[in-house]
This record gives sequence, structure tokens and C-alpha cells, in this order.
Amino acid sequence: MYSIQSYKKEYLRQVETIAELQFGKGYISCDDWFDKDRIILVAVKDEKVLGFCIAVILEYKNLAHIELQSVLTDSPVGMIKSLAVQPGQIRKGVGAKLLEAILRLLVEKGVSQFYTEAWRDRKGTRIEKIVLKNNFTKLIEKEDYWYSDSLKRNYQCSVCGQPCRCNAVVYYRRE
Repeated sequence: MYSIQSYKKEYLRQVETIAELQFGKGYISCDDWFDKDRIILVAVKDEKVLGFCIAVILEYKNLAHIELQSVLTDSPVGMIKSLAVQPGQIRKGVGAKLLEAILRLLVEKGVSQFYTEAWRDRKGTRIEKIVLKNNFTKLIEKEDYWYSDSLKRNYQCSVCGQPCRCNAVVYYRRE
């Protein structure tokens, strides 16, 4: 069995590998793993990282999507920034457990509303089942959402390379 625990720097290489496999080279920077404002949980079995989830608490006024203002209130918002698991762990519940754990942690910190941006490529929306099962609601889909960001930050999408042509599907949840 695996455990869900806080990220430790000794897991860096493993989480970077998972991030590159799932999102593409350079999408998550080294700084993301050490940003004190990030909340990072990992699923670990026998010192092997099976997956990770990154969240951050944002002020309502700093939301990236104006559309969220119609469904969220003027209070802190938990953004689920990234959720990824090893390819061999897909559809085994690891991602779902990570999301549930990080949502509980955010609630303990006083957050009662959340959102996430899910990648939608030609294969579909990767985390749609998990977020819908956790009472998130689809708000909007934005075409080519990561296009300019992938050029600016020079990362390689794991599906379409560079520039990234994937869409973003924005989901939200309120307690």
C-alpha cells in the first residue's frame, strides 16, 4: 500500500520525471518544487513516488480566469495546479486519493472554493473523471490555452510538442 505525504526535496528527481512524462519537458520548473506558497503532496510506496498534486491558495482578485468571478466569492481560492501519476498508476485510484487529500488540507486551511485547469488534447481531458467525482463543475473550455505560455517559457507539451495546442478546461467547486 502507498501513503500520501508532504513533498520532500529528496523526491525531486522522481516528481520531475512524472511531470515530464505527463505534461512535457519544462512545464513545471525546478522553482515550483521549492516555492514556499505551494502545497505539494506525493503518493509514495517503498520510497518510490507514484504521483503528486500541487496546489496554491490564491486571493480572489488574483484569479486567472475572469469567468470564475461569476461562480466564486471574494474569499481565498484553492487552485489545484497540477495532478499527475506514473503511467503505470493511471486508473488505479492514486490521482483520486491525492486530489481528495489536498482538498482536505485546503479545507483545513480555511479554503472553501477551488478551481483547476485541466489539459484537453486529442485524447480527451485527462483528469475529468477525478474532478467530476470530487464535485467539481465544468465552467469553460479555452482553445490553445497553453500556446503562448509554451513559447514564452519554452516547454514541450507531452502530446503536441511546442507550441502546445492543448485546450484548458476550467472546473470549479464550492463547499
